[in-house]
Amino acid sequence: MKSIQFDDSKALKMYIAYLENVSLSLKDIKKDIRDDIMMQINNHIYESFTNDTGTEIERLQKTLSELGDPGAYLHEFTELNKLDHALNKNRLFGITKHLYRLAKKSILFTSFFVIYIVIFSTSILLFVKLFFPDKTGLFHNGHRFVSFGFTSKTEGLTEVLHFWFYPLVIFLIAILYFTLRFILLKIANKSFRIM
Repeated sequence: MKSIQFDDSKALKMYIAYLENVSLSLKDIKKDIRDDIMMQINNHIYESFTNDTGTEIERLQKTLSELGDPGAYLHEFTELNKLDHALNKNRLFGITKHLYRLAKKSILFTSFFVIYIVIFSTSILLFVKLFFPDKTGLFHNGHRFVSFGFTSKTEGLTEVLHFWFYPLVIFLIAILYFTLRFILLKIANKSFRIM
């Protein structure tokens, strides 16, 4: 990346400090992606800076204030990049952590995080069924289905799935997980193309 040349030393220091802040915001991103983003931001600064009037410091201040704080506008991109990496490596803790961070900023990612928690909760039912087979399953009271999962009171209830509880729960987990994974990878790939 070619640096922009400034005659004013204050403008040069401001420019270098801003790019260092961008680099710091992207520190966990792969080098080739980080370099590409740095180059795009540098090009944006150059184009905005050269198309404006005033002193170097005034033009640079205006350009950088329009761009804003790199930590703020690069946050979602860096989290999506980390989420994509965790998805590709099948790191469940990483997926949960980055979904949670994204969920704090977006309703869409909040719903994904809730679905992910449902996947974990449903997975736990497989182990609960091993230890409490009479209290775990799909329960019917003769008129309607009353409970799916674990229930402490089974009087008057009939567990209808028995052995089929395991394949059904595994199927539900697989459908939810792979659907969520597919959607998240599509969102992550779309975000990387935008940058």
